Amino acid sequence: MTVIDIPDDHIFASALGSTSELVVVDYYATWCGPCKMMKPVLEQLSIAYPKSRFLAVNIDEVGSLAKKANVTSLPTMVAYKRGVEVDRLVGADKNGLIKMVDNGHRWQNVLFRVCRGLQAKQGTHKQTT
Repeated sequence: MTVIDIPDDHIFASALGSTSELVVVDYYATWCGPCKMMKPVLEQLSIAYPKSRFLAVNIDEVGSLAKKANVTSLPTMVAYKRGVEVDRLVGADKNGLIKMVDNGHRWQNVLFRVCRGLQAKQGTHKQTT
């Protein structure tokens, strides 16, 4: 998987959607040195976590999205689930970003197992009644 550049609000809304996948959004600018340093890390994470989505928003091109997300410093990485912010990282912190994605991915797996377990119990319960 790759990091998807978001050109406008509509594509962002569609890409973020109400998916249960972890969606990590990189708010960046082309002139921002620390942002450039984080780009390869995001690319690597997008390969390591193919069940998650990675989006990139250039604040100079789509400033409205940065404003809606209350981005005040660059780079800012925001993790979303079902369209709701669940985590945020400000600054070029490679280890912090890896931890944020890993934690989000773990919770995604835990929630999947819990839901699957509940469905199995409901299925068993229905069969016994």
